[in-house]
Amino acid sequence: MLNPENAARRQETALGNWVADAFRAYHGTQIGWMNGGGLRAEAPGPDFTTRDAYSIAPFDNKVMVVQASGAGIVAALEQGVGHVDILGGGFPQVSGISYSYSPSAAVGSRVSDVRVAGEPIDVASTYSVAVTNYVVGGGDGVAGFSGGSVLVPASGAPSDAEAIMAHAKSLGVVDATTEGRITVLP
Repeated sequence: MLNPENAARRQETALGNWVADAFRAYHGTQIGWMNGGGLRAEAPGPDFTTRDAYSIAPFDNKVMVVQASGAGIVAALEQGVGHVDILGGGFPQVSGISYSYSPSAAVGSRVSDVRVAGEPIDVASTYSVAVTNYVVGGGDGVAGFSGGSVLVPASGAPSDAEAIMAHAKSLGVVDATTEGRITVLP
């Protein structure tokens, strides 16, 4: 079932958290990142199937690992929320990181209070990020990862659906929730 409200393109969602967690868990990275526009269905439950994984992420994107600077990550967040007014698909659903954004602020200055593992992001440091090749390649206007070092290339990476399925199998029971990873400010 498609999400008619397109919540994953404007706010934190339980599914977005769970998929970003799946990417992060698969590669053991500091950050997991899924573009909200890539989430195409909810899992109907109660059983999670391979079909569910491919319904959620039907594009066969590869979950790469990049080493990105804190500045690049902040830029990617800004780019991801930059089109929230038209429900752009680049909206970042995240794991291991939290941020606030104001949709009424000027594009380029919407993001604030970015934290990795609860600590303020260091724009001069680097962080490992599990993210799809679509986003790394600038998909949905998110170019902040383009300067990062590729640690796991698309050619050696699982598809997004494969990473999702592996996460579901490792958990046994899927219980996705929102946790305050993304705060929407006025």
